[in-house]
Amino acid sequence: MPLGRQAKLVSSKQQGLVLQHVATTRRPKRDRVIVLLSFRAGLRAKEIASPTWEMVMDAGGQARLDWPVIDPERGQGMSAETVTNWFDRLYCSIGLIGCSSH
Repeated sequence: MPLGRQAKLVSSKQQGLVLQHVATTRRPKRDRVIVLLSFRAGLRAKEIASPTWEMVMDAGGQARLDWPVIDPERGQGMSAETVTNWFDRLYCSIGLIGCSSH
């Protein structure tokens, strides 16, 4: 998306399409978490890419240190750019042109 242009808002119907699509990906659980962190929690790409263990608690209020927060497919972690590009590919693959991870 060119600089200076406002990203399109993703409607509730489009959010449903996105969630249906990520259910069919190679990493559906991880991808659903990424999408919901954006849609429901309003997190930006940088915030999705860099959660800390202190931010992640189980139902009993304990940190879950035995699993990754956002498990990348390659490398040591995800960057904001990686998350932004991931959303761009996701939205383009289902025809949502002009939408972004904000």
